[in-house]
Amino acid sequence: MANVVEVRELRKSFGETPVLKGVDLTLAKGETLGFLGPNGAGKTTVMRILTGLLAPDSGSVQVLGQNPCSDNFRIFSRIGYMPENPPLHHEMRVGEYLGFAAALKMASASASERVRAIDSAIDKCGLKDVVRQIIATLSKGYRQRVGLAQALVHGPELIIMDEPTGGLDPVQMAAMRESVMAVSENTSIMFSSHDLHLASGVCHRFALIHNGRITIQGNRKDLLRAAGRSGVAFFRVSLPVAEISGNCADITECSDQASIHGAPAVALADALTHFSQSLGEGADCGDGIAGANGGWSTETSDERGIGSSPVVSVKREGQTLAVRMEGVADPWGPVTRFLVEQGWDVLEVGRQEPHLEEVFLDITRGEVEDEI
Repeated sequence: MANVVEVRELRKSFGETPVLKGVDLTLAKGETLGFLGPNGAGKTTVMRILTGLLAPDSGSVQVLGQNPCSDNFRIFSRIGYMPENPPLHHEMRVGEYLGFAAALKMASASASERVRAIDSAIDKCGLKDVVRQIIATLSKGYRQRVGLAQALVHGPELIIMDEPTGGLDPVQMAAMRESVMAVSENTSIMFSSHDLHLASGVCHRFALIHNGRITIQGNRKDLLRAAGRSGVAFFRVSLPVAEISGNCADITECSDQASIHGAPAVALADALTHFSQSLGEGADCGDGIAGANGGWSTETSDERGIGSSPVVSVKREGQTLAVRMEGVADPWGPVTRFLVEQGWDVLEVGRQEPHLEEVFLDITRGEVEDEI
């Protein structure tokens, strides 16, 4: 079985309000899928349908090859579910509660098998120090970990988690991330989260839902490409010796109306301009430069707007110029070679990848509408 989750044209309304408007979603065996989107986008509704707690109005849903609405008892022992606020028995001790959960979910297992399963869940979720503590006395972070432990105690093939790090402080979030990463090594996982650091660290693929529809589905590169965002290459070169003690003004960080000031910066921009044009306007040059908006400006004044060019910024930093450029797939390739050939002393080359937060903001602002 290639996919553990197959969803097609899923629709759900509450009264007159449509919540899901034709959701298509897949989760492959052994994959960790980050289900992202703003509050109210439909994430929890999808997860409740996948676990058989809620029936859809229409559409096709298959979880582990079965319909969770009609076959929910058959898949009960094969999935684990951690809602945003796990319904824990607060009067019980942690170990007692996990024993209760194991007895419910592993009815056919022997006592020794259940004990091993409980010990494994306690170890993965970092609960050894609180195993005899009453759940009501635990911090929010530890209660979330107990909720995760009950979801995985029976060794499910699929774990569905709704906001596992919701409401946690930074220290608690870091501990929960470690637990999720430990669990993700041996099972398929789907989780919703606003913790994009967690998603970046553990997910193979992402599905972003907005206004009841999946707007993007793919890996990290797919998301960035669909959002029109590419990595930024940066280069640091030495100022010419004559300019180090001269009056070279700081160079403004580029924005929509940003400018480059100072003769060395102008010379550097001119060199990169002509090199870009030599590669061809709008051409995707693989490990070179992909031209943008018909190439860069060829003006030669000491102040020029570069808001629409691949140059993001040129700044003086001490005795160096720092250049940031978009559209450079391999910063160590033709651009660096060209700078060296032109006599620039290249001190540093690197690449900064955009963050998932940027893609998330694009979607919530309605700027990304195409699905991969």
